[in-house]
Amino acid sequence: MVVSGPKRLRIGVRMDRQARPRQTLDEALAEFYEDQRYKGNSAATLYFYRSNLDRFQRGTGIVYLDDFQESAVRRWLLQHTNVSQSTLATYDRSIRVVSKWLHNRGYLPVDPMDRLPKPKARTTPMATFSEADVRTMVGLARASRQPLRDVALITLLLDTGLRIGEAMSLQLRDVDWVQGWLSVEGKTGQRVVPFGRKCRLALRRYVDRGRRAASPGVQHVFIAKGGVPMSVSAATHHVVKFARAAGSRATKVGPHTFRHTFAVEYIRAGGDAFTLQRILGHTTLDMTRRYVHLANEDIRSAHARYAPAERFLG
Repeated sequence: MVVSGPKRLRIGVRMDRQARPRQTLDEALAEFYEDQRYKGNSAATLYFYRSNLDRFQRGTGIVYLDDFQESAVRRWLLQHTNVSQSTLATYDRSIRVVSKWLHNRGYLPVDPMDRLPKPKARTTPMATFSEADVRTMVGLARASRQPLRDVALITLLLDTGLRIGEAMSLQLRDVDWVQGWLSVEGKTGQRVVPFGRKCRLALRRYVDRGRRAASPGVQHVFIAKGGVPMSVSAATHHVVKFARAAGSRATKVGPHTFRHTFAVEYIRAGGDAFTLQRILGHTTLDMTRRYVHLANEDIRSAHARYAPAERFLG
């Protein structure tokens, strides 16, 4: 009897351990998203993580945390043979963030991504609009059904490098007409972005003479037909329509092409990368360096055409 007591106790302990429920990845991710909101990350950043991680969970079938392992991540990333290297790098980056977070919070004993090499990103040509493209697009916008709005939109995108979502989220209170500042809520949080005289004139004309909101409660700067805030998809459609009608030879046309154009022209005109980083709202200089590199290609091309040794010693 003395011996059987401890045996029953050990069996009971073992059964308790076996009955303990395994923690799910969904439970941990719920806390991760809450943590991101607490840090003040924007809705766009939260969407970035949620969409990529939802895709990851569907693709791997992972339910429990102890199945979140390097081999599962590697297999899933290797399945994406039909996406660009930059898209693959985006998937990899989002998983690395949450993997490190899970480890730091004690959900995982090790970081599964710690020893997994990052996929190499191939640098693709960056599309920009030419001066002729922009002038033609503005001319087309002036002949559109809402010329003041469309000219203001093109001018704003070119002058500030805003993302189209940021432009469509602008409200009247975000525009400092005197100082020439925009208060922008972007992917990486809030920032202030300067705008110039021509942009101010285009915006002022539109707001004073062309903006027709359905009610005083509609405070968005850009208004669509019916007096409601203009959507990102509608604004994108307009920009693409003007770019194609202008016959732009850019490899890709859309609102983001204006962002690339702004950044490259800013560097070409002598702007510094650190100020550009702040204007664009980049968290690191990695993307900004791509614009600097493209501008440097112009310098190399000019050297090849005009350097004395190339011309004198031909």
